[in-house]
Amino acid sequence: MHDEVASMVKGCCYVVGACGILLSAWKVREVSVLRAERERLQQLLEKERINRRAEREGRIRAQKLLRDQLVSARRETNGRAGSSYPFRAIGNIRSCYTERNGTPRQPFLVEGARAVLSLRDDLQADITEGLAKYSHCWLLYVFHRNTDLEKLLYNDGKHVKSKVHVPRLNGGKLGVYATRSPHRPCPIGLSLARIIAVNGRKITLGGCDVVDGTPILDLKPYVPFCDSVKDAVAPAWVDSDYAHDPLKMSKVVMDESVRKRLEIEWSHVKASALSVFDTFEDLVLLIQQALLLDIRSLHQRLQAGTARAKEGKKYQLLVDHLDVRYTINTPGEVTVVGVEPMSTRASPQEAGP
Repeated sequence: MHDEVASMVKGCCYVVGACGILLSAWKVREVSVLRAERERLQQLLEKERINRRAEREGRIRAQKLLRDQLVSARRETNGRAGSSYPFRAIGNIRSCYTERNGTPRQPFLVEGARAVLSLRDDLQADITEGLAKYSHCWLLYVFHRNTDLEKLLYNDGKHVKSKVHVPRLNGGKLGVYATRSPHRPCPIGLSLARIIAVNGRKITLGGCDVVDGTPILDLKPYVPFCDSVKDAVAPAWVDSDYAHDPLKMSKVVMDESVRKRLEIEWSHVKASALSVFDTFEDLVLLIQQALLLDIRSLHQRLQAGTARAKEGKKYQLLVDHLDVRYTINTPGEVTVVGVEPMSTRASPQEAGP
């Protein structure tokens, strides 16, 4: 009996030993398989890294080649390479200033000005997320209404005027880079505007000096700590309190009959969804603020001071698709005398007395 038990125990030990050997062999094989799989995956990952790096390097080379081609696309007559970059506008402005005539020469000269920037539909609506937390923004745009735009873009520097007549200096000339004239070698404008509302791709702006339809190249938030320079210096003639400013007017008069006609005509514009103003009073405020500056051209102002000047001559302010007529019979005093829809107006040069 004792021998049988010992034999059974011995047999069990053999079985357990065999199982241990088999288990060890299985574990060795499993580890070997896992190692092989890990090596295979590492090789695939490294191959993918090499492919991505090659693609990135190829893309960088292609981008550099494109930049080089763009920069060297146009050669100046003196043999030096000119820089040319084909930018696409991010959107367009719908402004209260329907034409160049009457558009302020600087931002915030007319606080009541209104405009709506509509961004391109292919830009994501959340591209303006966070913009509403700022009070103001910079606009970078093209002076697309310049009459000499084609000459500036497609000709050499011989067609670029180096000096311009300055309205605030009664036609005195300065180098174009000492002014904010729209007639520049590169016709790009920079303007500051107040952010009134941000609704996805639509941004309502105030105080801007941009004409209707202007293509906007970029928008950047105004950052007070770095955009405001406390010790900045400028010539006296650009100061807001310049004593000899020939453009300042003292008074704007509009009688009740003209005001009623204006309200009727504006109601048609509003009904057509063309107006950028919420209320009629906003439009009246704009007209009053705009005409407190002499918006006439330098030629018109100088001609008005001659013996040949016609008394009661009418001038035009073109705003919000309306043609507002006014006279300046007493120095510094503007009288609004009529209003018409722009569809029936004469051109500014043809306006009668």
